[in-house]
Amino acid sequence: MTRSTVADRRTEQGFTLIEALVAMVILIFGIAAVSNLMVIAGTSNTVANHSTATTSAATRQMELLESTRWNSLVPGGSITADVPAGVPPTCLTTTPMAAGVYNCDTSVTAGTAEYQGVGRVHLRWRITAVAGEVGTYWIEVTAESKSPAIGARSRAYFTSIRATN
Repeated sequence: MTRSTVADRRTEQGFTLIEALVAMVILIFGIAAVSNLMVIAGTSNTVANHSTATTSAATRQMELLESTRWNSLVPGGSITADVPAGVPPTCLTTTPMAAGVYNCDTSVTAGTAEYQGVGRVHLRWRITAVAGEVGTYWIEVTAESKSPAIGARSRAYFTSIRATN
């Protein structure tokens, strides 16, 4: 072997320590970016699950109010405060105007798939007589997850008008 052949082989023997460290730093930054994406995806999925549950609960309550006989609707309620202070445990299985109740908490039951993993959803509704329109009511329903971390990010809000004819 000639001297130049031996010198060529030495330069091509493998990675140096610096090259290995640079490769590890690049790999660590890549793994950190992917793990951050996983955390964001998990959080977004949780918020989406809670939003679906609140939308479902608000839709059910609105349908219940819309299916109630017009002369059984009682104006009142609030979409920002609980009326009255004593809140029954559920509202989707009873008549919406029972004892002047305008808010309630729905909870997960064994057969309710849309609430699985969400916990409790708080519903509020308001029925208002429309000024100048006899026999017409404006109905508002809002729902929000009771989870402290999700709460306002999962809010659903629906409105409807009911009239005698």
